[in-house]
Amino acid sequence: MDLENIFRDVKLSKTEMTVLRFIQNDPEQCVREGIRAVAEHCYSNPSSLVRLAKKLKFSGWLELVYFIKFNITMPKLDVTNDIDYMSIQPAERIAPLLESLQHHRILIHGSGFFAADRPVYLQ
Repeated sequence: MDLENIFRDVKLSKTEMTVLRFIQNDPEQCVREGIRAVAEHCYSNPSSLVRLAKKLKFSGWLELVYFIKFNITMPKLDVTNDIDYMSIQPAERIAPLLESLQHHRILIHGSGFFAADRPVYLQ
């Protein structure tokens, strides 16, 4: 995933993009070595890295690193086919489930490393 597209609403300097790319290339090293080592590698200082995280609406440095690690660097796993619904539910329970899905809303709520928790409604 392209960092410029993810953070397109924020004007980033060349140094800030260098830091983001460094995190993207090896997020484990960023966690292991810490903010001072990353700042040194990117010819910056730790306070600039914290300001960058705040500029991108994260609470701090580690939240930015983990966001990049889990949302950009790591491949997305498709787990939709991991569990066969029919094998855990008897066939007679599927019809009422499908009926309820046609007439009710489904609320999907998530929280985590992103700035806002947003419920999503499906109809």
